[in-house]
Amino acid sequence: MASRAPASSTGFAQSQGAGSYSGGSHLPLSSGTNKLHFFPAQGNLLWGSRTTTQDTQWQYVNGRRLTVRIAQWVHQRLQWAVFQPNDSYLWGQVMNSIGNYLQSLTQEGALPGSGAYFVQCNCTTMSQNDLAAGRLVIIVGIAPFRPKEFILLQVTVQTGKR
Repeated sequence: MASRAPASSTGFAQSQGAGSYSGGSHLPLSSGTNKLHFFPAQGNLLWGSRTTTQDTQWQYVNGRRLTVRIAQWVHQRLQWAVFQPNDSYLWGQVMNSIGNYLQSLTQEGALPGSGAYFVQCNCTTMSQNDLAAGRLVIIVGIAPFRPKEFILLQVTVQTGKR
């Protein structure tokens, strides 16, 4: 499941071709993530499931993975909106579609439950310039770790003009 933290995972290290490391050495995965650590009994394991960022909303690897998963889903599934007029009917369809997806993530266990997400797509998320240019602006908030501590995603889709 995408929401599970990869800490103590051997499959990741093996699938990335990390090789063999010994003597308690660490292998940097990238400049923003924790290190691989070699344990004699288990081999290469991810040493933690946090990134090295100081920004608390992005410090957990699984939070980043979930956010990317949601953003990709929204961009892929809203391609039909390109041909629609940017009006309240479209806004309702978009909020319903994204809300259903987030509810399915909640049922999978990726989000903790009631109140763990919200979707906004209305005249408060778009300026008059956005509406005139046919830009649909959607705000998706998810709280994957703590109640009411939302990670906000702003997604913009070009639509037919109003």
